[in-house]
Amino acid sequence: MTVEQSTPIQIILIEDFHAETEVLLRELREAELRFEHRVARSEEEFATLLDEFDADVILSPYSLKGTNALKLLGLARSKNVQGPFILLAFDLSEDIAIDLLAEGVEDYILRSTIKRLPVAIRKALQRYKTQLELKISEARLRSSESLLREAQSIAKIGSWTLNPSTEELKWSDEMYVIHGVENKNINVDEIRNLILPEDHELFDSSMVKLVGGEDTTMVYRIRLANTNDIKYLLANGRVKHHEDKSIRSISGTVQDVSDRIVTQLELERSQASLMEAQKIAKVGSWEWDVGSEHVWWSEVMFEIYETDKQEITISNIKGFIHPDDRQRVEELTSHDLGDKIEPVVEYRILLGSGKVKHVVSSAKQVRNADGKVTRLIGTLQDVTEKVESEREAKANQIQRELTLQASKIGVWSWVMKENELVWDDRCFEIYEIPRQGLTVDEFMRRMLPEDRQNVQSGITAALSNGNYQSEYRINTDSGIKHLHGRGKVTFDEDGNPIRMDGIIIDMTERQKIEDELRESEQLFRDMAESITEVFWLTDWEQNEVLYVSPQYEDLYGLSVESLYKDSSSWSKYIHPDDLERATTQFREKAITGEYEEEYRLIMQDGTMKWVRDRAFPVFDSKGNVCRIAGITEDVTARRLDKERIETLSLVASETINGVLIHEPDGKVIWLNKGFQSITGYSAEEMIGKEPWSVLSGEDTNQKLVEMTYEKIKAGKSFTCDNQLLHKDGYHVWVNVSFTPIMDDFGNVTKVVSIGMDITNQKETERSQREMLEKLEKANEELKRRASY
Repeated sequence: MTVEQSTPIQIILIEDFHAETEVLLRELREAELRFEHRVARSEEEFATLLDEFDADVILSPYSLKGTNALKLLGLARSKNVQGPFILLAFDLSEDIAIDLLAEGVEDYILRSTIKRLPVAIRKALQRYKTQLELKISEARLRSSESLLREAQSIAKIGSWTLNPSTEELKWSDEMYVIHGVENKNINVDEIRNLILPEDHELFDSSMVKLVGGEDTTMVYRIRLANTNDIKYLLANGRVKHHEDKSIRSISGTVQDVSDRIVTQLELERSQASLMEAQKIAKVGSWEWDVGSEHVWWSEVMFEIYETDKQEITISNIKGFIHPDDRQRVEELTSHDLGDKIEPVVEYRILLGSGKVKHVVSSAKQVRNADGKVTRLIGTLQDVTEKVESEREAKANQIQRELTLQASKIGVWSWVMKENELVWDDRCFEIYEIPRQGLTVDEFMRRMLPEDRQNVQSGITAALSNGNYQSEYRINTDSGIKHLHGRGKVTFDEDGNPIRMDGIIIDMTERQKIEDELRESEQLFRDMAESITEVFWLTDWEQNEVLYVSPQYEDLYGLSVESLYKDSSSWSKYIHPDDLERATTQFREKAITGEYEEEYRLIMQDGTMKWVRDRAFPVFDSKGNVCRIAGITEDVTARRLDKERIETLSLVASETINGVLIHEPDGKVIWLNKGFQSITGYSAEEMIGKEPWSVLSGEDTNQKLVEMTYEKIKAGKSFTCDNQLLHKDGYHVWVNVSFTPIMDDFGNVTKVVSIGMDITNQKETERSQREMLEKLEKANEELKRRASY
């Protein structure tokens, strides 16, 4: 039912005199009241209309042939028609009409006040609407004697009494049924044996309270002997006292709350729990004697206003009203207590602490036999939480809408009976089609044919298990889109599906990113697996291997899986003499890009390999090292060649490598053709000169040059990669081995330097490093875009 002006009010008019009917209808039309009506001219017609016509308001005279207004009101209520029942007291005294208000009649209209009928209908509907909303919101909190009795009957509550002097315990029959024991005399110890041991302490403390004269409530558990099932029982114990405060009797109830233990404990009440229900609902009651300033408040009223109990007057109540609402409240309630007084008013109150509360006050007038208002009675409900909750819900709804818009998520419903799909605007935006009515068949036709069977299977499965999920593609003006659909099915009481509600997520951009990521990863793998060296990638913080190319198995003789399981397993095969140097240098230099070491591996078959290991840092978007990439190559053959070259270099004047023989201070005394080929300088141009003074360029690492002479001076061999400047002006990468020749006294007499042109090798390494950096940057960008 609604009382909005845009919706016609449904009226049943009980009247057996046509002229009176027309007068009433004319008054309603002149008041511009939108309504639809049906006329009942007998009790039988009225009963039929109650079944066929959804009445908002009933207008009835006091008497009708064979019946009267009270019978008609009872008939309406018996058919659960709860709308306002307004008495047309045209042939009735006002005193009698007033008395009928107590019988459930909402209002009455005298012939002299027929002009008030439209207003009375509107106000009655407004009151009914307000009362209905209060009933819905307070249904689980309201307590009354009739509901309590009905609940006890349905819940099968057992009762008991205990004589404190004789300790005689009496149970009702229902108590035995609840506890699953035979109907016989029972004592407290036998009850305790029925209770689970975990609840014995609770039971004992409750019994101590009862015997001590204190009421108690507890929930305990028992295990049924015949089924081994556990029951949850709610027990209440009450103590009655003599005038001298001694205990007269102890009695109580026990209820099986196994199926509704959580909610039932929250709704626990007793016969006299109305005040407690008001506290829970934050609803206070009040009464105002119009002839004086005095107002009576219930206890909850003082709690709502957060003030100590005191004498309440109209004046100090007005003082609590928020200044911004004071004038509006006075306008709504200061109609000289006439019929126009608003029955329900919502406003704010300002407490002494500065706190603001939202309250709803409802009122009803009580008149004396002369029709004069003598009292106002009503309720006041603290709706602060509701108002704030509604605000929060509205804010959440706005956030939800913004989230859906930003994330390209559409919301839909499928009403199965009508086979109609209801889409929101974002669904149509995703599909790039104008808003229109849709059926499931039309929805299926818009997807790519090869995806239809998969979606149909998902729908069929959902009609059984309640969950729908599928991915499919559609053709749009902007191209093919990848969509993800999810939904939940609602079933009726018989388990039949009646509707499905869900969302559509546009996954096109994410799919594109995933495709690009897979392509990038594949390119990365193709590159890493196409080179002869072992390529590896580690997480610097976690010290965990993220990737190693398949060449690892050939070089180390170990499976790739073993390295993934134990990231340090590679180090276990390093020669003991090289282990500390290799691992220490890696920890210290890997993040700077300066790590480059050659060390020996002792293979599982006892053979030995030389490997060259290099590492390069990979940075994240903030410039922090997040990964270490590296290349490990087998240089066993090169090391053997180097040793042979060092042995034969004195006579290998024709080798393609450059060979120099120079003094300890660097002055050249001999060079071969290989040196001239690599550097462009002839022997005549170099004899007597220090080689690096001629060959150094901008990219020559002078620190390595200085280190070379330090090593030579110490009589140690030294090998390094450095750049020299060719005579023609371009740079050449060389791998140079310096071997000092000692005399019998350990003095360096000559130095043999053998240089190998590794320019092409360095160019290959540079290209690989640049490719790795590009792949890492692309990978980070793809992940960043995927996180949006």
